Amino acid sequence: MKLQLIFGFLILFLGTVVQACAQQEEHAPFPATQLAENLRAIQVQEHVYVIEHRFPWPCNSMVVFLDSSKVLIADTPCCPEAMGLVLDWINEQVADPDITVINTHYHIDCLGGNELLVERGITVYGSDATMQLIDEKNDATEEEHNLFTSIEDPAIRAFYENFTPVHPNHVFLLNEGLRFTLAGTPVEVHYPGHAHTIDNVIVYPAHAAGDVRWRMYDPGMAGNGIYG
Repeated sequence: MKLQLIFGFLILFLGTVVQACAQQEEHAPFPATQLAENLRAIQVQEHVYVIEHRFPWPCNSMVVFLDSSKVLIADTPCCPEAMGLVLDWINEQVADPDITVINTHYHIDCLGGNELLVERGITVYGSDATMQLIDEKNDATEEEHNLFTSIEDPAIRAFYENFTPVHPNHVFLLNEGLRFTLAGTPVEVHYPGHAHTIDNVIVYPAHAAGDVRWRMYDPGMAGNGIYG
């Protein structure tokens, strides 16, 4: 009887292990694409990617492919060079992409790529508050300067010390938010109030991808997080 109980337990245990392994395989993460040594596109869902730029700290932005040409980007990498690599990668995914970018707040990991985007005539949205903060905080504070001097890589340190932010080329009123449609997908930008920064906004594209609806990019939560 004991042997039967032990055998039955082993069958149950092995069945549980096999089922867990199968579930793990079924929900295995999407692959990441290395765009440079410090830059990669991490697929988090079908058609949805987090762009991780380590410059030198990890900074995240988001790319959503809405159809065969329309692409929505929330925030940019920290510098124009990395932004160019992301644009090259997007061009490899879709022919002649129509790109719309949203700066969620005034920090460099949200608009460091604006220079290249504006130069190429790509639509970049930002709030009136973000525009004002760019102008007010153009000179680094003492705390920021101390942070920059602590960066070991001389090229990255020089970039931060000499960085001049570029304004988005389309402006919306922070308190009114922004609403538009891309490829039939409603995109909403909301101001939740002062959180990560006083100008931080939430980007909400009602983007259906298979059985999962990707909903929100919130720059002020969990270090720039994706939530579904």
